[in-house]
Amino acid sequence: MRWDLIQMRWPQYRLLAKRRWLSLTDAQLDEVCGLQELLAKSLQSSYGISREAAEREIDSWTSTFDDDAYGLNDEPFRAEAAKDAPAAALRRPEPRRRSDPRR
Repeated sequence: MRWDLIQMRWPQYRLLAKRRWLSLTDAQLDEVCGLQELLAKSLQSSYGISREAAEREIDSWTSTFDDDAYGLNDEPFRAEAAKDAPAAALRRPEPRRRSDPRR
């Protein structure tokens, strides 16, 4: 995953980061603003791990995201929304049927 895309869409990725690393505070995640270095520093301070371990953890997290042809794959966000949405909201509405034109 390209970090410029994560930075551009940090509000969405922030939610995924919060779910992955529960020890990170909202203030820490706000401070990160999608910057990989700041996320690594936050992981180091919150979990007491080395810089290398924090970078491996981030790499593992970002490997779950795919870039599509435009680098704007929304799959993590659709999956996240689907978890919270009621099943009825996820179904497509049935197409309207036209009345019989022979009348």
